[in-house]
Amino acid sequence: ALMGLQLTTRLLLSASLAAGWAPLPLRRPAAPNGPRAAASLVRASASAGATIDRTVDCIVVGAGISGATLAHNLHRAGVDVLLTEARDYVGGNVISRQADGFTWEEGPNSFATQPSIVRISHELGIADQLVFADEALPPWVNHNGRLHPLPKGKGGKGPAGQLELVFGSNGVLKFALAGQLLSWPGKIRAGIGAFVGHPPPPEGKEETIREWVTRILGEEVFLRCIDPFVSGVYAGDPSTLGMKAALPKIARIEDYSYAIEWNKLGAIFYGGLKRQVELVKERKAAPPDPSWVKFEYGNPGSYRNGLATLPRAIAAELGAAPEPATGAAANKRAAKGKGAGKGKRGAKGKGGAKGKGAANKGAAAGEAAAAGEGSRVRLQWRLVRVDKGKDGGFEAVFETPGGEQKVRARSLVSTAPAHALKGVFDSILPGAKVLTDKLRADIGRQGIHYPPVAAVTVAYPKTAFRDVELPNGFGPLRDLPGFGSLNPRSEGVRTLGTLWSSSLFPGRCPPEYNVLLNYIGGSRDPAIGGMEQEEIVKAVDQGCREVLLKPDAPPPRLLGCKVWPSAIPQYELGHADIISALEEAEATVDGLWICGNYRTGVAFPDCVTYGYNHARVVQDYLDGLPQAQAKPEKAASAA
Repeated sequence: ALMGLQLTTRLLLSASLAAGWAPLPLRRPAAPNGPRAAASLVRASASAGATIDRTVDCIVVGAGISGATLAHNLHRAGVDVLLTEARDYVGGNVISRQADGFTWEEGPNSFATQPSIVRISHELGIADQLVFADEALPPWVNHNGRLHPLPKGKGGKGPAGQLELVFGSNGVLKFALAGQLLSWPGKIRAGIGAFVGHPPPPEGKEETIREWVTRILGEEVFLRCIDPFVSGVYAGDPSTLGMKAALPKIARIEDYSYAIEWNKLGAIFYGGLKRQVELVKERKAAPPDPSWVKFEYGNPGSYRNGLATLPRAIAAELGAAPEPATGAAANKRAAKGKGAGKGKRGAKGKGGAKGKGAANKGAAAGEAAAAGEGSRVRLQWRLVRVDKGKDGGFEAVFETPGGEQKVRARSLVSTAPAHALKGVFDSILPGAKVLTDKLRADIGRQGIHYPPVAAVTVAYPKTAFRDVELPNGFGPLRDLPGFGSLNPRSEGVRTLGTLWSSSLFPGRCPPEYNVLLNYIGGSRDPAIGGMEQEEIVKAVDQGCREVLLKPDAPPPRLLGCKVWPSAIPQYELGHADIISALEEAEATVDGLWICGNYRTGVAFPDCVTYGYNHARVVQDYLDGLPQAQAKPEKAASAA
């Protein structure tokens, strides 16, 4: 009965894999008189405040995963690109730490592997550092004081893999017949929606995730399966998140279902099956490059030293200085929790807010290093304004530790968070105000909402875990045989979910320990953003004790506690209207794109795939410019 639900969940991870990763054609830089001749570095006179005017093909604003991968692809294609970032490192919310034999993340923990990630790893020479989890490891749901595995196969592909998913030891059939996560009435209701049919969608109304799932599979499936899943992906509230905006691939399965002529009641299983067959055909038609590392679509993956391996490699490729936080001393302070919350980046070092002068000195030094000869990265550059240039391009004004800086560009892409763009584009694209100013009275929001989330990594001795055998032959709990545990809001555990990091990837901790990455906060618990570190860690420890640990377990070894005040953009009701309004405004200004994970998806693979897709858009735009626009103004070189 739950096969339809399982297929839709799997499609969330895999439906996007078939598109958007076709090889980007590499282009050599054009001859000096060609379109790529625009790059020049011009120093203004002293009376202009030592402002640097640099003319480039493209400015990419924001060095998170979206911006960094976009800059990488443009650079490989011969585009003169400048990547700017308000923070002092490349990677956005991706921060990996190492100390005393432990490796942990302070943002996302892993990615669902797809070709775009394997390909960029190959291009950057870091494919040998890729690591993949055991595909048989299931996610677990905490319910009624027990852990329940969600159905999962053992990673086999083709007919054998599908048979394993249905009939295997942790397959759908066993989940439906012997599993205790859902009651029999809940299983029957889900089975009806999956195999028989369900009420049609309401006309003229945007459904929330909660409304959509309840209509199709029932309230119990929502509360015990989908609610914790959404909390883990978005840290959001399914009662305000729009279904078609937040989970469009799953929402489209209903359209596939009704498109089957004989499936008059829209039973969701058949739509999921139809889409699965299409995906298999699409992947066979466009197989991965045989020189790439072998991988399985959707399998959880990372790098040996953490996810930050990717943005660090891109930063090195573009000429940025090495990240200052990767030294042993910085990691030791992070592991011990010293300096957390005292400066702009918490665990980056003690005394982070000791004095403005000292901070500016360090920042200026970092900027100077990053802005060395040939560097295409500028750190601690905050975009404050974009104006239309005299040559038809753009003039971007940045606030930097060294004072105001201006850069001219023939095109500009912003991948910065929506909340960082207030007032930035007012003079050139007033329609961008919708991102920060749009009122949605029905859900009490203005602009796109980013709730606070804390990522708290703790370690406990394996002996601290309960002496229980997990169902379906997974063995003792102390071995943590799974992806992690999810906490439905109905269970009263404050932590949204706990990832069993040391079970997923090798070498994450000494053998006598287990490492747990906990996420806490989100739209339904915004108070986390104002709490002290000690309070947050206490709440996380309490949750671990309620779900995983013995009553007499020792205190946790705190590895990291990173509070993200504005973490994940929420695709709430009305989000599609905001993006439509932005697209309409954007269409009136050629060469300017306002993008980011509030528009192209919040998952790590979404951001990497965006980098490939949008690089082609920028290239096509630049190649179509008249020759006169492709050359820098001669007047500028005389300044």
